[in-house]
Amino acid sequence: MRNTRIEFGMSLRINPNLKKILKEQSLDYLQNLQKVGEDIKDVKHFDVILDRGIYPKVKKAGDVKSKDYFAELKRQEPELGKLCTFAFGDGCGVETWQYFSPKYPKIFGNIYKKQALEKYETFKKLDIISQAAELSKMLEIQELQKIAEEERKNILRQAKIQEDKQLNAKKESLVDNICKNFKDIF
Repeated sequence: MRNTRIEFGMSLRINPNLKKILKEQSLDYLQNLQKVGEDIKDVKHFDVILDRGIYPKVKKAGDVKSKDYFAELKRQEPELGKLCTFAFGDGCGVETWQYFSPKYPKIFGNIYKKQALEKYETFKKLDIISQAAELSKMLEIQELQKIAEEERKNILRQAKIQEDKQLNAKKESLVDNICKNFKDIF
């Protein structure tokens, strides 16, 4: 099977059919692309992909059906900090709800908490490739936190199972001892 992409490190994936387009880019762009590839080489769970052009996608590594997280972030940006209205109904009427969207994407709030707006303002100043790289690193942080939480839960589950086994063994031993010491024939 033929390799269908050029790989920089682990996370920057470039379709080799883009070679001609890449040659047309400025030296600064290409040096930045190289820097981004090196910067995200340790990101294991999310790829920055240049597939059909030089506009990046960010997708879950190894998942061809993964949504494009970068496109989703860009889709949400015009709504940030604005009053949002949505209506829903069940055929018997329509109910309208309104809320103010935060001034930064949800992932910034999840990761940076009180510094989310400041971090998002810095993020917006980056070029598009660097933004995609930063998003892949933030998604990686979230994924690693999720994995760590699952591992913590699994350890607690295993400890509970072990505790239950020990309790049952202790109870069985106690029942055997009681029956042995206090048995009577009925």
